[in-house]
Amino acid sequence: MFALWPVGSAEDGPLLTAFKAVARRQQVRCNRFGQLVTNTADHLPFRQAGLRDAFTITCITDQDVAVAQRYFQALAQQADRPVLWEILAQAPLFRHYHQPTDTYEKLSEASLQSTSAAIWDTILAAQQAAK
Repeated sequence: MFALWPVGSAEDGPLLTAFKAVARRQQVRCNRFGQLVTNTADHLPFRQAGLRDAFTITCITDQDVAVAQRYFQALAQQADRPVLWEILAQAPLFRHYHQPTDTYEKLSEASLQSTSAAIWDTILAAQQAAK
């Protein structure tokens, strides 16, 4: 599934709406996260330039979602940083996150194909809507 972040539950700009429609057609679930560990990611320069409908896409598993729920509960209870990282280490997504083992071999070709197809179809849908 796709994790879309930082995307609040009430946000629905044209790009996000088009992306979610494309994902539905491709039968890929989308989960919104207001934050995923940090809000420093590729979407920031776009938002700083005024594109409010910018977001980051990350491919995740059901196990990642379960760990994220535990992480956000611990964060709400003001757990200290080592406890938070211990929780995150249980998610497949974060096993190699910002570690020396975070190399291209860990990339999933199927995830890259799914994501790039969704982005391409979103661009086409946005172009059609703009006409």
